[in-house]
Amino acid sequence: MEALTIGISYQRLVHMQAGAFALTSRLIEGTYPNWRALVPQRAPSNALTVAREELAAAVKRAALVTTNGNVALDYTESGATITAKSADHGEAEEVLAGSYSGTPFRTGFQAGYLQETLGALIGEAVVLQQDGPTGALSIVDPAGPHSRAYVMPIRLQ
Repeated sequence: MEALTIGISYQRLVHMQAGAFALTSRLIEGTYPNWRALVPQRAPSNALTVAREELAAAVKRAALVTTNGNVALDYTESGATITAKSADHGEAEEVLAGSYSGTPFRTGFQAGYLQETLGALIGEAVVLQQDGPTGALSIVDPAGPHSRAYVMPIRLQ
């Protein structure tokens, strides 16, 4: 029998770990959506494989120019491009090399949610799967194949 470690932070974050299994949860106030409707029922046909730390750093750098923390993600044949713009601070563009299969498209995300999710994973690479610009983003960590995170996109303006 393995020991169960439980940690609670002032940000209403709960982390539990037992051996190789970990669960992290954060309290979100307000009306919570029907999460079953948000989880794709089939694996999206688009898949981007990129270095996890490079993606997290690119999102962080691009988000520095925004006042609202929103970034655009363009899936391209050679990987991805992260962009952000602000009337006050200009524009940022980060190009990431990766392996992409599917139709190129553009979508948007709140940078903080992407950064938190990528920071919770342990593998060197991540696989991003998304069914078009309005579908839920599925992030799979090949180092922990049983882990899967979902991030909802935002509408770009």
